[in-house]
Amino acid sequence: MAAPTEFGSTCLAGALHSFQIAHPRVRIELSLSDYHVSVVEQGFDIAIRLGEQQDSNLVARKLMDIRIVCVAAPGYLNEQGRPCEPAALATHNCLLQPTGAGGDHWAFHRNGKTETVQVTGNFCTSSPFAVARMAAGGLGIGRIPFYAAKPFVEAGALTVLFEELETDPIGLFAEHPPGRHLTARIRALTNHLRKALN
Repeated sequence: MAAPTEFGSTCLAGALHSFQIAHPRVRIELSLSDYHVSVVEQGFDIAIRLGEQQDSNLVARKLMDIRIVCVAAPGYLNEQGRPCEPAALATHNCLLQPTGAGGDHWAFHRNGKTETVQVTGNFCTSSPFAVARMAAGGLGIGRIPFYAAKPFVEAGALTVLFEELETDPIGLFAEHPPGRHLTARIRALTNHLRKALN
């Protein structure tokens, strides 16, 4: 099984833990990478992928939707002011992710249309959890998948901004090669993930 590094080591690992308790005889080999792996060429039975399907030769089953959210620490908002419009982000220190959350162009939905705001900041990383930690520490405003922000939001360390203007969520998919016999183990795992991750 292949999966993205951070999602795989957190949310997915938790879901796999409960699956293995229920199915102790099933052996799972989880390969974590942020690079696009070739499911067929590298011999994976299944891959967990975020976003639109890149390989049309694979069969994809949606497991869940993941919100992309703007977040900031309450302390940062008290000191720097809460932006009331996305355009105001241009005056804030924004914490960037080069992929997965729009890079330095953040999109918002308003009245059925998408508007994009170019942002800048002094911190950039491929890790949504690093953005969440930096934002919780008051460094600036981040835009990340909600799973990375959730523990900080629940603890009161981060506030979600512009909820009413969020873009459509990103799909999380389980992909496997077509024609390959979908074993009872793979089917059971996929069904379990759909329930456990929602």
